[in-house]
Amino acid sequence: MDFPIFPDKPTENPVVQQLYGQKTNVAPSPQTWSPRAGFNWDLSSGQTRQQVRGGIGMFGGRTPYVWLSNQYTNTGIEFTRVNRAYNVANQIAFVANPDAQPTNVGAAATNEINIVDPDYSYPQLIRGNVGYDRSLGFLGFVGSVEFLFSKVMKDIDYQNLNLVQAGTRPDGRPYYARANSAYSDVVFLTNTDEGSSMNVAFKLERPFRNRWFASGSYMYGRSKTVNDGGSSQARSNWINNWFGNFDINNPPVGISNFDPGHRVNLAASYQIPVWKTNATLSLYYNGQTGRPYAYRYFNDVNLDAGSTNDLAFIPASASLPNADWSSAIRWFIVRNLAWSSSGRFTPERSKSSSLRSSQYADAGSSCTSPASTRTASAASRS
Repeated sequence: MDFPIFPDKPTENPVVQQLYGQKTNVAPSPQTWSPRAGFNWDLSSGQTRQQVRGGIGMFGGRTPYVWLSNQYTNTGIEFTRVNRAYNVANQIAFVANPDAQPTNVGAAATNEINIVDPDYSYPQLIRGNVGYDRSLGFLGFVGSVEFLFSKVMKDIDYQNLNLVQAGTRPDGRPYYARANSAYSDVVFLTNTDEGSSMNVAFKLERPFRNRWFASGSYMYGRSKTVNDGGSSQARSNWINNWFGNFDINNPPVGISNFDPGHRVNLAASYQIPVWKTNATLSLYYNGQTGRPYAYRYFNDVNLDAGSTNDLAFIPASASLPNADWSSAIRWFIVRNLAWSSSGRFTPERSKSSSLRSSQYADAGSSCTSPASTRTASAASRS
């Protein structure tokens, strides 16, 4: 069992509690219990060695503590930050004296507030596997097949409590406004129980014997998540999610940025006696599916102050819909989408699978970049 303790609490900000119903002076007290069980069933008979193995259990790990330190430094009490876009009529004079900084900069958005759910739990999942190994009876090869699955119990989820829906775009996408102009973002760290992954793998291996070794494997995996948590800052973890025609504070499960896809590995080595020593020649090959990605607008379509996190909407045809699209969105539609006679489109200059029209690109990934391969060879002495 893991039972972390935080000796101090963040500073209390009663204004935030009054406006958003959440306290800033909250330190989580998660407890992680991780029971597990496994088995190994020997089915060997005669010269054939074989076994079935597997297990299931709860697995957890600590939250990177920088995610929790955000709540200590961004209560709105310790310091004030000012966000002010630069233009000719919007300049802030430089003042060298640190005690005489300007205090009135117009209608600038000020503090970002970070708060944490008092019931926040460290990430935890249920994971299980089952596998089968068998000696194949020729040249010492062993064959294996294994299936592994995971289901999220608790994972991170971020919400911005200072955003309220102000309307709906022509494509059905909601857009937002700040509930309180005194704050830029009020980012709330909580949990989700959505997300899963699975992997199936096949392996053929000849363990090192009589101077040579060989191995070949194939794996296919799928990973789905609400938030990959790729940043050290609360706002970045929230705004780096991809948003479409759904509640920005309740995003659906999507394909993870770390989705493995297909992977093939081949390896072999051979040891050659050379006088009083040995030389080993080795070869290695890896081929795998490219990284997942989704088509997005470079434009703040939903007014959440993020310019690269809005998923593209796919019109029903190459003719523009009867809607008030911005020039950036028109450029995307005209230049990047190619329709086929089946009513599907394939983004140009990519290896993407096609998507149906009149829908959004997947909240996780619509496409994958081209597959990558890697080969290596080496020689060594021992």
